[in-house]
Amino acid sequence: MKTNFLLLPILFAFTGCLEVSQSGPSTIQSLLDSTDAPPVKYDPDFEFDYPLATVPGGIFKMGNTNNKKGYDPDECAYFDTVNTFKMGIYEVTKYQWMQVTGGNPGAFPDCLDCPAHHVSWYDAQQFIQKLNAITRRRYRLPTEAEWEYAARGGADGSKQNFLYAGGNDLKKIAWYNENSDNKLHPVGEKSPNSLGIYDLSGNVREWCEDIYQSYPNCPTEASLGVKRNCRGGSWSSSYYACRVSERMGVEPTSRYLNMGLRLAHD
Repeated sequence: MKTNFLLLPILFAFTGCLEVSQSGPSTIQSLLDSTDAPPVKYDPDFEFDYPLATVPGGIFKMGNTNNKKGYDPDECAYFDTVNTFKMGIYEVTKYQWMQVTGGNPGAFPDCLDCPAHHVSWYDAQQFIQKLNAITRRRYRLPTEAEWEYAARGGADGSKQNFLYAGGNDLKKIAWYNENSDNKLHPVGEKSPNSLGIYDLSGNVREWCEDIYQSYPNCPTEASLGVKRNCRGGSWSSSYYACRVSERMGVEPTSRYLNMGLRLAHD
């Protein structure tokens, strides 16, 4: 059974652009009650400072590699190959999103070092298009295989077979529903994984580039529509949803308060 809910559906019937102060723990009701957001402030000296970790290519085992019962049926283990690429060390922050797009999405508006969130897959694509025009780079979203490969620590790290991105002690590496106080946190506050990448488990779920489809030899539908992959668990997720193998397909038009993005680059 999936336990990796995004947030209560009733919340998103009203969210729009809900905002809430970052000072102190927030609740579902406070997210609903708060609608004020500070005006966007442009920084004339803004430069997109976004450190990237090189992830050497390799072959790894993707999916339920622990041979445990009770995992979701879409996590059938199989071997996949990933080419060398670069992965953002941090999730894209609200400040970075604000400077590129002129918007301040989601709640927790005064925590500009927190991840940008409440953005759809299409919003992420528009952000990347604008960003690439500014920087003359070729940033993109990672594929699902790249995301899991990086979360596991690449070819060498995957041999350790950790449940989460960086270890088996989730409290040390992630903000999730047992330690987040029901709010986002600035990126990079927890311990990184072996590649030096932070928050791959927890804080916000992260959009991936590709369509959510079944794995080889998996007893699920061969094609599951146009949903996009979203990975990593979040500040509102259970420990189960923060596992490196956990999957979720989400409509690309959807916006949730616990979903953001991280960039990749070839």
